[in-house]
Amino acid sequence: SQGIEHIFDSRSFDYTQQILGWTEGAGVDVVLDSMAGEHVMASLDCLSHGGRFVEIGKIDTLSAEEMQAKRGDVQYTLFDMADLLVDDEALYRDLRRDLVEGFASGRFSPPEVRVFGLDEAGDAFRHLAAARNIGKVAISFPRAHDGQVRASAAYLVTGGLGSLGLHVADWLGAGGAGEVVLVGRSGLTPLTSESVDRLAAAYPSTAFRAVAVDVGDGDAITKLVQSCALPLEGVVHAAGVIDDAMIADQSWARFQTVLKSKWDGAWNLHQATRSMDLSFFVLFSSMTAMVGAAGQSNYAAANAGLDALARYRRSQGLPGTSIAWGPWSGGGMATRAASAEALDAAGIGSISPELGIAAMDRLLELPDRHHTVGILAVDWKRYLSRREALPLFDQLTAGETATSGATAATFDLSSVEPGELPAALAGVVAQELAAVLGYASPNDVNLALGFADLGVDSLLAVDMRNRLEHVLGVELPVTILFDFDSPGALAEGLIRLVGATSETDPGADSKGEAEPSDSQRETEAELLAEIESLSEEEVARLLAEEDALEDDVLG
Repeated sequence: SQGIEHIFDSRSFDYTQQILGWTEGAGVDVVLDSMAGEHVMASLDCLSHGGRFVEIGKIDTLSAEEMQAKRGDVQYTLFDMADLLVDDEALYRDLRRDLVEGFASGRFSPPEVRVFGLDEAGDAFRHLAAARNIGKVAISFPRAHDGQVRASAAYLVTGGLGSLGLHVADWLGAGGAGEVVLVGRSGLTPLTSESVDRLAAAYPSTAFRAVAVDVGDGDAITKLVQSCALPLEGVVHAAGVIDDAMIADQSWARFQTVLKSKWDGAWNLHQATRSMDLSFFVLFSSMTAMVGAAGQSNYAAANAGLDALARYRRSQGLPGTSIAWGPWSGGGMATRAASAEALDAAGIGSISPELGIAAMDRLLELPDRHHTVGILAVDWKRYLSRREALPLFDQLTAGETATSGATAATFDLSSVEPGELPAALAGVVAQELAAVLGYASPNDVNLALGFADLGVDSLLAVDMRNRLEHVLGVELPVTILFDFDSPGALAEGLIRLVGATSETDPGADSKGEAEPSDSQRETEAELLAEIESLSEEEVARLLAEEDALEDDVLG
């Protein structure tokens, strides 16, 4: 855009020969020099006979006599803009006005700046030493705070009328905020109106305002930010929705639903506030972005976007903190997405609102806090025993036995008498199915009902299979729940699958069924190997296709 056709690297002296080669030995007519040391002479070598050398640098400059001795043909000028502006105030005013108008209109753009946090100072110097920078490199020093929340400032909370948002509003009110703007998709309801009234009564010095705004609407967010009665100094983005499904059942429309409130909302807030002097810009992310979660690929992607945005803001010298929360008790999407029993079985506990708010408050007080922080209540031994080891958890698992492969069973089959095995396995199936479905007790599970009648979809089927593998300490086919019509039939099938022999059923061979041939055994083995090689997502997709075909046949 500036008409530059050739760019040469000044980190070596190769540019002298490259320029002379490009000009067929003639050299260039003008050199505008700001370099020092040997580069002054190297630049001079690039100049054509009778050319003009304009020196704007301040180090290792040549006097007129020195230049005459080296290149008597050259027109040499020492130029200092400061001296010129002192002598011509009108020129200074004109240039300053042109610069201001040029940047405001977009005609000019500032040089690229890569900002490192104070805790990344080492990386900044290594970046410079490796000559990777284009533009400027800067280190951002943490802003000194006399308190994260001030009476002279406004604070904006998206998802502000939800459970987590109201807890944040209470924290802001307790901190003495001057104005708190609570953003919700639908505005106030009778229930949320009571909550806001309670906040106003508890903190009369804080002006609470509830507004109905779609955070995915960039123009609406910009207008909202500009509507604050006091200077905006803090943002907490706690908005979000979920639309869980296995990969086979996901669609771009379902991804967009989740991304709009999480990612689009976060980006719109960033764009609307990037020129403001904020004390904090907090993004409520999720542990799903760190470790994943079955059926939540869209939610994990959206939250990973929040983590990336926090890092990007820090690189621009702006505040940004993404908190990858575990599930909160007393509300929140995580606790609605799965039952407390299922989370507990996975080793994931709930964070109380009081503890969560205290953790966030402490985090924001840290001058060198990281851009992304996970706050989880996890029984790591139980959690890691149910999934393959991740590099993220290497330090947690250091010194302990590897968690990959089959894990120790929590149900000891060897202690069960053969005649009691059917009832014991039925109990295990009922217990795990109750946890998956959120039943209060295993006794509430009707083992005679079909899985479909109980509400078990492909996502829950995979979860159930994983649970049974953990409890029984054996590998099970990924399609096991669809190999049987009901939980009761599954329990009976497990007798064979967990390694029980015909000793548990003396009459099992009384019918004298013919032994399969070698070719039949080989075919069965190939089919089983093919099934076992399928991923959970592939299984879910095939089952969905089978269900669709069945619907077509049945009309």
